[in-house]
Amino acid sequence: MHNVHPFKKMNKDALSFFEYFRASIPLVLSNLVGSTQGLFHTILAGMISASALSVTGYVTRSYFVYGSLVIAINAAGSIRLNRLGGRPENQEQYLSSLRTLLMFSAIAAFLCFVIFVICAPFLVAPVSDGDTYEKNIFYCRCMGVSYALITIANPFYLGLVASKKGKEVFYSSFIAVCTGFVAAASSYYIFKDLIFLGLSAALTEIFFFALTVYFFNTHTISIKNILPRFKKTLFFFKDAKNFLQDAGNLLIANLSVNIADYLLFAIFSKDLLFLATMALYYSSSACIQGASLGFASAAAVEVARAMQEKKDILKKIINTTILYALMVAFFSSVTVMGIFLFSASNNQEITIPFSVTLLCSVMVFSGATTAFLSRAVLRSGGDTAYIKKFAIFTSIGLRVPWTFSIAHLLPESTTRTTTLFVGYLVISGLSLILVLRRTYTISRQPPLSIGGIH
Repeated sequence: MHNVHPFKKMNKDALSFFEYFRASIPLVLSNLVGSTQGLFHTILAGMISASALSVTGYVTRSYFVYGSLVIAINAAGSIRLNRLGGRPENQEQYLSSLRTLLMFSAIAAFLCFVIFVICAPFLVAPVSDGDTYEKNIFYCRCMGVSYALITIANPFYLGLVASKKGKEVFYSSFIAVCTGFVAAASSYYIFKDLIFLGLSAALTEIFFFALTVYFFNTHTISIKNILPRFKKTLFFFKDAKNFLQDAGNLLIANLSVNIADYLLFAIFSKDLLFLATMALYYSSSACIQGASLGFASAAAVEVARAMQEKKDILKKIINTTILYALMVAFFSSVTVMGIFLFSASNNQEITIPFSVTLLCSVMVFSGATTAFLSRAVLRSGGDTAYIKKFAIFTSIGLRVPWTFSIAHLLPESTTRTTTLFVGYLVISGLSLILVLRRTYTISRQPPLSIGGIH
C-alpha cells in the first residue's frame, strides 16, 4: 500500500493558511466543476423543449431522493477513510473500511440500476405522452447508468480525498466534465434530442469512473490489493454494523432537512414573495456550497488524522478549523448578499426588502459555519448520532412548527415574510451555538471510537 505515508507530526505550523488553501483549492474546483455540469445539462434540455426540461427536472428530483442514501453511505465511509488514511499501521483497517464502502456502494448502484433502468417505464410515465414516452424511457436509462457509475466511483473518489490527492480529484472531474460538455453541446447542435443529451451524461460518468479508478490505482492503492479479498469481505467484515449505524444516522439527518425544506414550499405555495425569496436563497446557497464543502472536506482530513495524535494537537487543529469556518462563512454571506441585491435590481415583478436580504445573508453565515463544522469536525469524530438528533431537532422540531405558526397567524405580506425569516435566523443562530459547543467538547475529550477505530 504505497499511498499511505507516515502522518507527519503536526506542529504549530500545521494547517497553516497557505497549506490549507493549497490543499483545498483542488477540492473546491472539483465541486464547482461538478455543479456546473448539472446546470449546463438543464440549460440544454430547456433549449430542446419544455417537455425535455420537465423530464430532466423530474428525473433529477427523483435522483435526489435516491441520492440521500448515497450521501449517507459516502459520509459514513469518508469518516473511516479520513481517519485511517495517514498512518501505515492502519493499513489493514483502512483496506477493510474501503472494502466495506465498496460493498455498500455496489449495493446502492444495483438499487439505482433497478430504479432508473429496469423501472424506467414506470418512473417516467407521469411526465410522458404518446410522442415522448419511448424517448423519455431511454433518457431515464442513460441517466440511471450515469448515476450508478457515480455511485460505484465514489469509494475511489473518497479514497483520493483521504490520501490528500487533491490534484487527481480535480483532474478526474475536470476531464470528465469537459468531455461531457463537448458531447452535450455537439448532441444539441446536431440532433437537438433528449436521447443524445442522456447519452452525453452517461459518457461523462464513464470517463469520470475510468479516470477516478485510474488515479486511485496509480497514486494510492493498487486495485489488485483490494479485489481479491472482496468476496470474503462481502460476508465477514467487522465494522458493517457500525458502518450501517453511521449511514442510517446521516440518512435520517439528511431526510429531516429535505422534508423541512419541502414543507416550507408546500405551506407557502401561494405566497409569491416567500417563494421567490426562498428560491433565490437556495439557488445562491447552492452556488457557493461547492466551494464551502471543498474547504470543509480538506479540513476534515486534517481533523480526522489529528484524532490519532495527542489531545493538544487535536485541540489546536479544531481551533484553527473554527477560524477557517468563520472565514469561509463570511465570504459566503457577502456573496449571497451580492446575489440578492443584483437580482432585486433586475427584477421589477417581485421586490425583496433589504431587511429580508440582510436576514438571509446572516442566515447564510450561521448556516455555512454550522455545515462546515458538522462536516469537518462532528463527522470526522464519528458523532453521527448527535448529527441525527441535531437535524431532527432544528429542522422538524423548530423550523416546521415556526413555519406553520406564521402561515396561520399572519396574512400574506412583507411583514409575514420578514417575521418568518427572523425566526429562521434565531433557529440558525441556535444551531450554530449547539454545533460550536459540540465541537469544543470533541476538542477537549479523547477522540471518539468509530467502528473499532481509535
